[in-house]
Amino acid sequence: MTICLTAYAMVLFTAMTLYRLPTKKLIQEGLLQLTDGQVIMTVGSISPSFPLGYRLDNVEYRTVLGGEFAKDRIKLLYISPEYLNLMMGYFPLVMKGVLPRGSLEIRTGVSMWKGSKDSYVSLKTSGVYLEDFNVLRLFSGRSLKGKVKAEVNLRGNMQDLKIDGDGHILLQDGALESRLGQLGVNDIPFKSWNMLFSIKEGVVSIKKSEMVGPVFSGTFFGEMKLKKPLSRTLLELTARIKPGPDLAANKQAGSFMAALSAGREFLVIKLGGTLQQPSVSWGN
Repeated sequence: MTICLTAYAMVLFTAMTLYRLPTKKLIQEGLLQLTDGQVIMTVGSISPSFPLGYRLDNVEYRTVLGGEFAKDRIKLLYISPEYLNLMMGYFPLVMKGVLPRGSLEIRTGVSMWKGSKDSYVSLKTSGVYLEDFNVLRLFSGRSLKGKVKAEVNLRGNMQDLKIDGDGHILLQDGALESRLGQLGVNDIPFKSWNMLFSIKEGVVSIKKSEMVGPVFSGTFFGEMKLKKPLSRTLLELTARIKPGPDLAANKQAGSFMAALSAGREFLVIKLGGTLQQPSVSWGN
């Protein structure tokens, strides 16, 4: 029975594709509804893609947040249905994007009966650079650079962010804009930043996070409580950091850190507030 239904879905999708391609307006309106009006997409052209799917060229999308927006671009985007999950009661899609640098693959599905309150998203990236995503600065309020390799799996109520999942993110040869400009430290470069996390009912638990760099090296752990919009996500993180050689070479910043450390090998930093407006306190 499942094989017959899958074959029927494939034939139906093929017939619809040959009869009429989806209009740009249909895609734009669908994305607006899916993101509660936060993402606006424009498409250069649409054409059939082998074996069964669509090819979207020159895709631009704007993410709107608090009256501000960020514009990003995808050179090519291939969209096709995932027939097995269609038989399980979802509207499933596989999206493969060619970015200015690197590529990504997204598998997503929305329940036919519950909509975004029962959905899933899986993300994989390859050769992607964070500085190519202006949306990250919009959400975090700071620039972030580096090559990223990521695998993230989410499932649950995307509408209210009551989701479960897990993920692994590896950043390499990057830099994070700091809040220590008054000490002459505008960026915190890192050689690698490795993070493992899980999510339960919208609470992100960082199991293991380790950064290695010339200014700071250390470990991070704690929780983040997801909020809408994501820039309001609450932070409850602890970092144990060790000043690096580049910090010691900076007379002003080095003296400040030496006074804080009081001879200790590691400094303990508490991160609170929100993702866009974090607060920092020094612990023991």
